[in-house]
Amino acid sequence: MSRAGRCRLRNREIAESLHVSVHTAKLHVAQIIGKLNVHSRAHAVAKALQAGLLQG
Repeated sequence: MSRAGRCRLRNREIAESLHVSVHTAKLHVAQIIGKLNVHSRAHAVAKALQAGLLQG
């Protein structure tokens, strides 16, 4: 999901790439945002980059 968020994919595109439902993709995005304690996908990507969880 993190790469997907970085590429600005929509939930439908994330779901298709992970072979899950759109609902499941939304849940995954929400869980990642919550675990990183941020309020948006953009902030989640920024925080993950800072923490070294993603390569810039």
